[in-house]
Amino acid sequence: MSLGRHSGSDLARAVALALAGLAAVAAVAACASKPKPPPGPVLLEFFDSKLFDDQLRRAMAEESPEITVAFIGTDATVNEIPDRLDRWLTTIASEDAQRVQVRPDPRLPMPKNPAAIGLGLSLAMRAYDATRDWLFFAVAGDYDAVLLHDPRTGRLTRLVFARRPQE
Repeated sequence: MSLGRHSGSDLARAVALALAGLAAVAAVAACASKPKPPPGPVLLEFFDSKLFDDQLRRAMAEESPEITVAFIGTDATVNEIPDRLDRWLTTIASEDAQRVQVRPDPRLPMPKNPAAIGLGLSLAMRAYDATRDWLFFAVAGDYDAVLLHDPRTGRLTRLVFARRPQE
């Protein structure tokens, strides 16, 4: 038996393996060279937990253009904002208070005389230790926020974080 001689089936197997290897390398290279698609809008439901903070931070870190937080089964109102949300809003408003707005939800009917309800639309921003959790909340600085509420009751319906255009 000669070392330089191979059967036709051995040669065919070697060629097939080489081609399979090249195809795998090409597939990996093609995947690596494709740009990552831009993130889409995100919908979250508010729940008073660190898990919510983690979900919101992840959506902001992924640079989602819009993040809507729905309030289902909560007693949150424009005058009783949960501390967990207040930290996010305070971070956004720290540079410019006008970046956080409070508006009636346009999807809900307006009361005939909103002044009669006596609903105060002030957003009380509480002070907190700015250095605590700064890195965690820093991603919020790239967003504006709009709190939407039921104009009849003041109950929060949605909170929309909109990514600011990057210069």
